[in-house]
Amino acid sequence: MSISRGVIWRGCVPVLKILLDILLPARCMHCAASLREAAPLCLSCFRLMESCRIPARELPGRTAEGRPVLAASYYRSGSPLRAVHRAAKYRQSEGCAQWLARYMIRRVGLPHPVDACVPVPSHPARLMDRGLDIVQILAQCWAERLNSELHTDLLTRSRLGSPQDALDRTDRLANVRSVFSAKTSSSQPLRLLLIDDVVTTGATLDACAGLLHEQGHTVHLAALALRRELFGPLQQ
Repeated sequence: MSISRGVIWRGCVPVLKILLDILLPARCMHCAASLREAAPLCLSCFRLMESCRIPARELPGRTAEGRPVLAASYYRSGSPLRAVHRAAKYRQSEGCAQWLARYMIRRVGLPHPVDACVPVPSHPARLMDRGLDIVQILAQCWAERLNSELHTDLLTRSRLGSPQDALDRTDRLANVRSVFSAKTSSSQPLRLLLIDDVVTTGATLDACAGLLHEQGHTVHLAALALRRELFGPLQQ
């Protein structure tokens, strides 16, 4: 009795996976320790990341214009969250992006009802360079979790500008002026959740939220992380 190539290949796949796991074991994004399960972080690094979780008493954070921002974690240089975020954003790891989205959803409690989720848009040239829109993945996961719509057309980024993480506070505020534009609303006002990944001054969120407010929408802000240095020394 002959055996098809498809059957042989399906039988080989589990063996190949075992060999790859032996030769190229999964490693923690932060400390490079071998992992038994497919996850970005080992248990020790995950616990370390949890030490950067934002206490409820310190929320919400505030943008430069005073808008409240709910977030899951502080983005400190020593936090393992930073390693996972950079893998998602600069190494095009969609698995890491999905993991960050699930973490954010578990940690951020939304006190307001939401009609739709809106990601802060990236310029097409930036997306071509990175290959992955992590903020849109965050927004997509939030929309699924809230059983709401995902609107990626309400905001557009019309000018590239310099990356925010390369600028100081004053230049960040100037960098986002006239960068974004909003779609003229022809429908009833919506309750929107505007989502970003890492917030430093909040200048980007302020610019986007302001445009959406002008269209009559109510806007709430959420982010994966806030940069810790804006809030002084880590409290023990």
